[in-house]
Amino acid sequence: MRGFVAATGGGDYRAVFAWAELDPGFAKSQVLLAVPEDGVPLDDAAGPRLVAPQHSKGGRYVSEVSQLWVGTVDPVVDGGH
Repeated sequence: MRGFVAATGGGDYRAVFAWAELDPGFAKSQVLLAVPEDGVPLDDAAGPRLVAPQHSKGGRYVSEVSQLWVGTVDPVVDGGH
């Protein structure tokens, strides 16, 4: 459970999702990378959108996604030692 996905979009807006949030066997939430909207492809200026429908405030809605980064957190966090 040390994995995560970080998305960067327009204006360098970023959102991070723990791997567990993306695993349907662990969480009941959805995270979507939308390429079309209502069946119509998004134009190049709009780019893909990262959407978490269960987040009613839209805090992790990323438009114009330009980068997805998959990584892991170090197994030991020891305060810099």
